Amino acid sequence: MEALFDGLHSQQQVFARLPATPEQVLTPEFVRRLRHPTGPLLEAMRVNDTTCSGWTPRAPVHLYAARGDKDVAIANSRHCQAEFAASGTTAALTDVGDVGHFVSPLRSMPLIAAWFEHLLPA
Repeated sequence: MEALFDGLHSQQQVFARLPATPEQVLTPEFVRRLRHPTGPLLEAMRVNDTTCSGWTPRAPVHLYAARGDKDVAIANSRHCQAEFAASGTTAALTDVGDVGHFVSPLRSMPLIAAWFEHLLPA
């Protein structure tokens, strides 16, 4: 794998040759720790998980995610939705389907445009 990250390979070349699962690269113990973090690893993850916490939106929020996205888990959007709810903000979440990371924006964009249009005053 080190040879793939030499700066000479395109993203497509790298992605095509990466293993399909973490288990093909990492030890079983490391995968277990990532899936069920505790102690310092859990604390480091919490410290760095500031995507949706620590602020309250001042405008309407609607999240879009795909349950089929293997690059960014829909659980991230669900976590943001819960964080917003804890701060008193309601955020809708639309699951755009069992599609991958690069298809989900294509599915989301028309929905986002329609949502923004709905927000415009009549």
